[in-house]
Amino acid sequence: MSDNASPSHDSDEPADASRPGGRREPDDGVDAPPPESEFAEPPDYSEDPAETAEPSPPSESDADPDAAPAARRPRRAPVRPKPVATRNLAQRNAEARAPEPNESRLTVHHLLRSAGVACLVAWLCLLTVSTFTETMSGGTGGPAAVFGVVLTFLLTGAAISASVAFKGVRVILIALATALLAAGAGWMTFNAMPEAGPGSFISHRAGIATLAYAFGVMGGCLIALSEFVVDGYVGARVKATRWLRWKSALVGATVVAVAAVAIIPAMHEWAEGANTEAEHNSSPVPTGLGSFRDQTRMDDGVEDFVSAPGGLLRIDGADGTETPQAVTLLDPVTGDEYWHYRRWNWQMGGGPLFNDDRGRVALAGRRFDNADEYGVRVLETATGKLVDEKVLSENPGELVAYDGAHYAFADRSDPQTTAVSVYAAEGGHLWRERLPQNCRGVRFSQTPGTLVAVADCSPSPEQPEAASWVYGYDPGTGELRWEDRIDPAFIVEENGVVATDGAVIVDARRETRLTDGPFSARRFTHRLVSIDTAEGERNWVSKAVNFGSTHTSACGGTLFTNETSPLTPQAVAAANAKDRADGGKPDGKAGGGTEATVEQRVQVIECFTKDAKNRLGVRTFSTETGRQLSAASAPMGFSPTEPETLRSWVTVLPDGRTVAALDKSSNQKKPACTLWEVDGKKARALDEMSDGLPKGWCHSARLDSNDNAVVLSYDDPDEGRQNLVIN
Repeated sequence: MSDNASPSHDSDEPADASRPGGRREPDDGVDAPPPESEFAEPPDYSEDPAETAEPSPPSESDADPDAAPAARRPRRAPVRPKPVATRNLAQRNAEARAPEPNESRLTVHHLLRSAGVACLVAWLCLLTVSTFTETMSGGTGGPAAVFGVVLTFLLTGAAISASVAFKGVRVILIALATALLAAGAGWMTFNAMPEAGPGSFISHRAGIATLAYAFGVMGGCLIALSEFVVDGYVGARVKATRWLRWKSALVGATVVAVAAVAIIPAMHEWAEGANTEAEHNSSPVPTGLGSFRDQTRMDDGVEDFVSAPGGLLRIDGADGTETPQAVTLLDPVTGDEYWHYRRWNWQMGGGPLFNDDRGRVALAGRRFDNADEYGVRVLETATGKLVDEKVLSENPGELVAYDGAHYAFADRSDPQTTAVSVYAAEGGHLWRERLPQNCRGVRFSQTPGTLVAVADCSPSPEQPEAASWVYGYDPGTGELRWEDRIDPAFIVEENGVVATDGAVIVDARRETRLTDGPFSARRFTHRLVSIDTAEGERNWVSKAVNFGSTHTSACGGTLFTNETSPLTPQAVAAANAKDRADGGKPDGKAGGGTEATVEQRVQVIECFTKDAKNRLGVRTFSTETGRQLSAASAPMGFSPTEPETLRSWVTVLPDGRTVAALDKSSNQKKPACTLWEVDGKKARALDEMSDGLPKGWCHSARLDSNDNAVVLSYDDPDEGRQNLVIN
């Protein structure tokens, strides 16, 4: 080996396979050729390899030791074959051109989906409100309603989650299933609503629940429709900008929220309309519903009547505790209907009460399905037209007085006192005052310019002695104008107060026991007191009146007054007789040219014992002077056990006559019921008027008067409650 030859580069060693391309490193000091491109053109092998082959390097034996070393040519790198250029599907999709977005379809898609989601949320909220707030007495709407809220929560959560997480067919199927379930539940709720009438009504809760399910149907359908808008359109599947998503959500939620808030009052109005029956006449002309004798009550409780100008006001649907605001004006002679007004979902909590001229009648009470709402409605007496309606957000108590301009309420919920509230007919709440401590209001009356309250007061720090008091308030301000203390030895009961024009008359009664024991004999002493309501001064005090002894407190006495009418037949006849006597023309008017009237009187009626026989006594007094005008009595055997029973057996006609339904027999198994008429000092039996009535009819009788007709209501064992008019 030559000294000039490098031992590391002269040997023919195999190429290092570990190096790239299988090439050896170039010799030191010799620059390696630049690497050829992997995609360089392949070499041309068409020439003869023998001609193009490099000469082999000379061996050591041939080499001239004195010659200079020849330059070494670089070794050509082996050429790799050109790879095939291929791209997978992901590379193609990544390098593919993005589709043009379809802005209109994209906007509609997000808008519909946002509105659908908002509808589902409204469904849940409305159903929750109807279940937990629209209730009769707080609490919930019942197990079924609570279960509906829970199921609605699950359905809305599933539908909203699906609309966010999935696309296409799955969203459509879930949304449509939600809509179908909401439609089925809504149909069941609507179908379960009763027909409004006596004892049944459509609650506001049911109306709002039906509305809630309607929103559930709309929500599911809108979400499904939003998927149909973009299904198959690639341009509409492009991800929307944040601004578009927020704008669509805001618009959809706003529209749905406004619609829900606006429709809730409409559903309340719909429920009120569904529970209302009203038919009024422009003039009081009968609508021809048949004779009064042939009519029976609408259910087992219609038995209350109130005398009204031109007719008889019947209270419909009464059952003693849950009387609705439903009245019908009837012709007292024929029984034909003039008009009716019925709100089956409102309770009669006071009234009917008439204003001063009896041209309007007021009904008041709370809503059956929401004790927090209290409504007052005023009707024209002649036509039945609704002229005023006021709904209060609190329960002020029972309507006790109405003068056309003010509504007076008495709240007796506090056992120690009674709170009096007054509202203006055209306006809101005016004032609220409590009677003195331990004073319970027993009777209220509205006279021109004064609200009169009669109270029974127990001993208290301010009033050491029990007594009955009469208070006069200014109805506009609540100022206590005057007060009158009744003799503590006497007491004023609820049925012992009547109001006249400008005065209030109270029956101060004292009970004296004659013997001991639960059925001991007792005697009641009456003293009438007339008080001027404007000044609070006493007009007169009658002398003490005694009827006789009795064995029951129910016979303690009741006070009546005749509702005078300027057109009563007796008044007209009296005026005509006076005209003939004076040589004038009979015109039905008094001598001064004014319409004839009958003097208003007040009657004290009590059952007592005389000569070991029970009798019904009637004492008549003048309202102007307090002088006793007459005294008479009629025989009665069966005595009442409740004060209200005695009062229902008696009525007073406008001309001052008293009519009573009495049982002359003391044997309840053999009753002898008869109508009696007491006129002045005479009493006569009206046997012919009660012919054909069942035995014992007078025990359940209730009498009312209208002009000079008597309305008799009684129980028939076979036909239920019956009503007839006796002229």
